[in-house]
Amino acid sequence: MSKKKKYKLHFLFHISIRLFMKKIIILLTTIFLLHTIFIVYQTFGSEEKTNNIFYVGGKEKGNYSSIQNAIDNALAGDTVFVYNGIYYENIIVNKTVNIIGENKENTIIKGVINKRDNNSSIVFQILANQVKISGFTITNNIVKNDFSQTSFFGIGILIKANNTTIQDNIIKENTIGVFLENSFYNNLINNNLIDNFIQISLLGSSENKIENNQINNYKKNQNEFLKTGKEIGISLDNSDKNNIVNNTISNISGSGIQITFLCKNNYIYYNNFLNNIENANDSGNNSWDNGKYGNYWDDYNEIDKNNDGVGDKPYKIPNGDNQDFYPLMMPYDGTFRIKEFYVDYTSVFTMLVIGMVLVIIFLIPIAYFWNKKTKK
Repeated sequence: MSKKKKYKLHFLFHISIRLFMKKIIILLTTIFLLHTIFIVYQTFGSEEKTNNIFYVGGKEKGNYSSIQNAIDNALAGDTVFVYNGIYYENIIVNKTVNIIGENKENTIIKGVINKRDNNSSIVFQILANQVKISGFTITNNIVKNDFSQTSFFGIGILIKANNTTIQDNIIKENTIGVFLENSFYNNLINNNLIDNFIQISLLGSSENKIENNQINNYKKNQNEFLKTGKEIGISLDNSDKNNIVNNTISNISGSGIQITFLCKNNYIYYNNFLNNIENANDSGNNSWDNGKYGNYWDDYNEIDKNNDGVGDKPYKIPNGDNQDFYPLMMPYDGTFRIKEFYVDYTSVFTMLVIGMVLVIIFLIPIAYFWNKKTKK
């Protein structure tokens, strides 16, 4: 074969390769563009389809009378808005929706007792991820009503899902206010939990946030059911890496926070513990400060000599080896304040002993000369 023919074949081969590569590039570019268009369509198309608002109660025609019916007809991403009123329901949330009450004092959901299921009632049962509930009073009313059977068991909100947000609600008069079971990355923020036997319970639930909640038992008109055991503010069992921050826990007849030995790496700080029978107990391995500031304990009696708002000695958490190394001297309100007045009992005792010694030393010569003078 001549050199001319070889060159021609070589040239045609390179041309073929280049054309083939161009076709591959065009094909890949086309696939990429089609994929991008599909994603954009899905994103914006789904937003158009799932931005509906379903109204419950109120005076407008076409509004739902039941929260559950509105949820059943909603799609993932929709909002259910509930007007003021009292709703007797047990609600199952099995899709990603935003449920908003008009006003948390006046939008009230009361659980209905299921006598065939051991006299139990769950007001909200959340089974879908990324649900948000805000603006309600959620109650099983176990304080005001006189149930003949003390075995009645009521849960305000049961969460078996992830990434939910429970915010700006009043959750009261339930056996358990909020119960997280095998749930992760949930947020309980700015709620009032009142007169629940166990205010918040975490079982097998990790990396959740419990922040800025008011947890209080007023103990008014409680029936025998609530008197049968010791109340708990926040209970953790087999739960790790939760953040419990900036809550006020008060008037609990048992433990403000109770943590079992199966729990580790939970962070608890900026909380105020007031007037509880036992502020906390922890048999696990957890942190009760953030490395600089801890919690306010109303039974902490040590001093703060350098006036930095932090006690000079750690606060020991009962039932284990955990300590709050930076206990706050005053309740946390966003600032770190010093006590306006405190008694250093050790210093007082020392000064008293020194004073008595000085008095004795001073009085001995006076008594001696006085005695000598009177004898003359």
